[in-house]
Amino acid sequence: MTLDPTGLTGNFAVFTPGNVWQIHQSSRGSVGGAWTTPSPLPGIFLAGKTDEQPFLNANGKRLYFMSNRNGAHRIFVTTNPLGSTPALVGPLHPSEDRFPLLSPDELTLYSASYTGAATGMRIFSDQATIPS
Repeated sequence: MTLDPTGLTGNFAVFTPGNVWQIHQSSRGSVGGAWTTPSPLPGIFLAGKTDEQPFLNANGKRLYFMSNRNGAHRIFVTTNPLGSTPALVGPLHPSEDRFPLLSPDELTLYSASYTGAATGMRIFSDQATIPS
């Protein structure tokens, strides 16, 4: 789960019917309070495609996530309040990009990518070029 700066709203991936991951959101009235029933984020879900590994930036205004909506696992970003059309960040690496994590100033993007069957995944840091 990735929390907004207040700690009152969380975003996370849920495995849904149709064998895809979908990003959901839940909120609470106070830190330590009960969470609401999770619901899909508006404007993000694309039927038959996987959206997962959400990461909310430091000020809570942009949500980064991994999706296969363009055929490969890539990182996308959408603005908050959510509902804007997700924009592609990258591609950063030849095979795929996963697990986005940004520095607080959003100038460095950390991600994981497969480098070959024998080596598995590696963590990379890249200069972030964030779509406006």
